[in-house]
Amino acid sequence: MNQDYNSIKVIALVAIIILAGAGVYYFGGNAGLTGRALNIEMQTSTAKKDNTPPVDAASNIWKEQAGSCSHDWYAIDSSSDGTKIVAAEIEGYLYRSTDSGATWNTLTNSGIYKWRTVASSADGSKLFGGADVVTRVSTDSGNTWFTSNGGAFFPFSISVSSDGSKVLAGDWVAHLFTSTNSASSWTEHGTDPSGVHNWQATASSADGTRLVAGASGYYIFTSANSGSTWTLQNDPGTHNWWSVAASSDGVKLAAVDRGGYIYTAVGSATTGSNYIWTIQTGPGAHSWASIASSSDGTVLVAVDYGGYIYISKNSGATWVEQTAAGAKNWNAVTISADGKKIAAAVNGGCIYTSSSKIIQPGGDPNPKEDVLVQ
Repeated sequence: MNQDYNSIKVIALVAIIILAGAGVYYFGGNAGLTGRALNIEMQTSTAKKDNTPPVDAASNIWKEQAGSCSHDWYAIDSSSDGTKIVAAEIEGYLYRSTDSGATWNTLTNSGIYKWRTVASSADGSKLFGGADVVTRVSTDSGNTWFTSNGGAFFPFSISVSSDGSKVLAGDWVAHLFTSTNSASSWTEHGTDPSGVHNWQATASSADGTRLVAGASGYYIFTSANSGSTWTLQNDPGTHNWWSVAASSDGVKLAAVDRGGYIYTAVGSATTGSNYIWTIQTGPGAHSWASIASSSDGTVLVAVDYGGYIYISKNSGATWVEQTAAGAKNWNAVTISADGKKIAAAVNGGCIYTSSSKIIQPGGDPNPKEDVLVQ
C-alpha cells in the first residue's frame, strides 16, 4: 500500500511539471511539491519556448534604442519622470527624446561643440550644456539656445535644482561656479574650496541648497547653503572622483572613483553635513564613469566604462550586475526620480533604456516591450 502511495506521488509530481511547462499551475494537493515551491521554481527558471536565454529576475529589461546609435555619447540627463532625456556627443550636437528614449531629435540650435556635460530641470523645460569654454542654456525644452553670460569657463560638470534656477558647475581646470538665475550670471568660488582643481563631478539637492562636488585626484566637498561655504569630506579621501549623485533632500550621496570603488554617504537631515561615508566593495573596483540616484536615494545606478551597468535598490548596500545589457563603453547614466526608468549612453554606440520588472509566474521573461509590474 505504501509503495502504491509513493507511486501516486511521483505521477502527480510529473503531472504538475508537465502542466507548469504548458503554463497551467496547480496549487494544492498532496503531491510532495507545494504550490509555494512551484511558484518560486517557475519564477527563477522561466524560459521562452524559442530557446532565448532567461533574464535574471533581479536584472532589468534593457532595450537598445536604435534611433540613438552610432554616436560618441558623453553625457546624459533626464526629467524627473524619465520621459524627457537630453544627451550630448563628445563633439557634435545635443539630442533630445520626449518619449523615454524611443525616438530622438537633433537639437541643431544647440550648436556643434565639444560637449562635456548636460543637465535638465525636473520638468525638462530648462536644459544646460557645458562644452569647451562655453555654457549653453535653453528655457523652452531645447528648441532655442543662448550662451550664458560669464560662462566662459570649462564646465565639465553641471547640476541644477529641480526648477533649474540654481546651477552648480565644475570647471575642469579651475574653480566651482554657482548661479541663482538659471546661468544668466555666475559666482566663482576661488577660495572656498581653495585652489585650482579638475572638478569632474557635481550634484545638487532638489531645492539647490545642498551641493556636492568632487575633483579628480582631490577631495569631495559639500555645501549646505547653495555654495556660500563648503566642507571638505575627509573620510572618503583623495581619489579620481568622476561622478557624484544626491538624493532630492541632499542627505544621501553616492560617488564613484574612476579605477576604484563606489562610495555612499548619509548626512544629517537637519544640518546637511556630518556625512558618514561607506566604501562599497561589493561591485568591485572598476573604471566607473557615472552614477545616478533616485529621489529618495534608495535606487542607485552606476556604469563601468568597458564593463557593465550596476544597480542597487538598497542605497548601495548590494549591487546587481546587469549582464543583459552587455559589457560596453558606458559613459553616462541617468535615472527617474522614482528609480524605475534608466537611460545609459555608450561611447561609440547607442543609448539603452530600462524599466524595473518582476517576472510573474507564466510571464514572458524577455518581453518585446519594456514593462513594469508593480
